[in-house]
Formats: sequence, structure tokens, C-alpha cells
Amino acid sequence: MKKRVFQWQSLREIEIKMNSKLLIIGAGGHGKVVADAAKKMKVWDSIEFLDDLYPKIKFLDSWQIVGTKAEIHDFDRNLYSAL
Repeated sequence: MKKRVFQWQSLREIEIKMNSKLLIIGAGGHGKVVADAAKKMKVWDSIEFLDDLYPKIKFLDSWQIVGTKAEIHDFDRNLYSAL
């Protein structure tokens, strides 16, 4: 069994490596709280969501839902940071 290794980074280190778009998985209540906090940080140019209710629901407040969780691999890692 392969051991997973997690690397902790300071917020400053993350900001330096940050991509301009934040992709939040799940457009429920917790996702909205994450988006609100991310917006206040003023680090990302845009905040978007993945949610399994897409395309039935395309927006959470002013944020766009751009696909389902299964589509996460379709998004360019060089453009997005994902939570």
C-alpha cells in the first residue's frame, strides 16, 4: 500500500504558486462559505464551482457553476487551484 505524503505550506507560499482561478468542489452551504472567504482574500481573479446538480443549476449567487465533480480532470491545472 502506497503511503500518502502531505506537505503543509504557509499561506504566503500558496499565494506565490496560486493560479488565477479557484475551483470549489460542491456548491452547497460549505462551498458558499469557502467562496465568501476566498473573495475576501482577494487572491483569485475568479471563483467557480463544480457540482453534480450542473447543468440544472448554473449559478450560486454571483458565482458560476461550470461542471460536475466528475469533470474535474477536464480543467487545466495550470489555470485552476481546486478546493
